[in-house]
Amino acid sequence: MTDRRSLWSIASRLVPRRLKSRAKRFVREAGDSAAIERRFAELTNEIAALRSRLADAETAAGQWASLLRREAELPPPPPPHLQVRVAGKYAPGFFDSAAEACREVDVALGAAGRRLADFETILDFGCGPGRAVRVLRGLAPEARLFGADIDPEAIAWARGHYSSFGDFSVAPHHPPTLYADDRFDFILGISVFTHLPEDMQFEWLAELRRIAKPGGFLVLTTHGEEHYGKLDADVREIMRTRGFFYGDFGWNYGRSVSLPDFYQTAYHSHDYIRREWSRFFEIVEIRALGLEKHQDVVLLRRPG
Repeated sequence: MTDRRSLWSIASRLVPRRLKSRAKRFVREAGDSAAIERRFAELTNEIAALRSRLADAETAAGQWASLLRREAELPPPPPPHLQVRVAGKYAPGFFDSAAEACREVDVALGAAGRRLADFETILDFGCGPGRAVRVLRGLAPEARLFGADIDPEAIAWARGHYSSFGDFSVAPHHPPTLYADDRFDFILGISVFTHLPEDMQFEWLAELRRIAKPGGFLVLTTHGEEHYGKLDADVREIMRTRGFFYGDFGWNYGRSVSLPDFYQTAYHSHDYIRREWSRFFEIVEIRALGLEKHQDVVLLRRPG
């Protein structure tokens, strides 16, 4: 015959917290093992009923989500690993962050008297699985939107799920892209030039100039002084004299997020941008920490 202490030990493992006090009372009040077994049978049935109700609730929630996706034509968010690849984490604010970034891009364009809604053709250069393109559809409803990225998996996912928001294409590691000359009146590049070596940056600046319309605008982001000012003294000295630094700091960032080895970390001073990038574009404004108080925003214009 099982003693009361053993039965209570079993109950502690099997019974939900809110029922434990009842189980303890049953064990205390029961006068014999038969009564205890009857009480536990009752508890087991109640637990089974609760689990069944929970399973029904989960099924109902899944069906509602299915109906919303289909009847409201609500495309899903990208899978977690693609979110991590572009945002560094899988978090509830994935789209909130994109919305805030696009809002700040809209603010930055104000320095040139423009808004996102003014443009007819917009390219998100480095679009990942398309989260910014999805947000841009609401901010520039009349524009034709495009996204390009070196990540073929992200582009395949965007084509399969976000084709209603824009046209997506795989970008090569080196120019040229498939786009025609003078194609876009606005190009957005969030956290792309923050990861490329200098020679590759110059290649892509030349390519972006080719596909931008004369008089068209670009917003590119960089790691500014807020970032390199916290690095070692030797790197800060390089930034003071050259204004540009690129490195992997002993670990391969690109490989860690399933991107090419050249995808590391780059830093730009404002003087460097004005000196080097002005060979390709007019520098309209550089706004320190203009993107989510994290990256600097560079507003450029292709001369007409």
